[in-house]
Amino acid sequence: MTQFTTIVLPTRPQVDTISAIFLLKKFATEQFPGIADATIAVWTVMPEGETEDTLALKGTVLLDIGGGKFDHHGKEQTTATDLVANFLGMGQNPALQNLPRLFAAMIFMAKVLFRTMH
Repeated sequence: MTQFTTIVLPTRPQVDTISAIFLLKKFATEQFPGIADATIAVWTVMPEGETEDTLALKGTVLLDIGGGKFDHHGKEQTTATDLVANFLGMGQNPALQNLPRLFAAMIFMAKVLFRTMH
């Protein structure tokens, strides 16, 4: 069984990716064994010849990079956090269904704050 040791981001951590990392590390330990202790890496480009699937076999989860299941780029009105939450079925769990909404509000507030600072 593959042990997941690395979560890859395309840039420095942002509110969205930090929220998605939290969900993965806290709630995806069955789907991604070892993810709770995974380190974070930043790649500006994907390694040549690699895909989400080939990297998963090596214990790497891609977050917001590579066009995979947790990359929100090019997808309508979503975030990496939403993609992880949907993958985990959090919307169907009454105890957890509001957590993605809380993260969405935090992401929105961070974006507004960032815009007012620049």
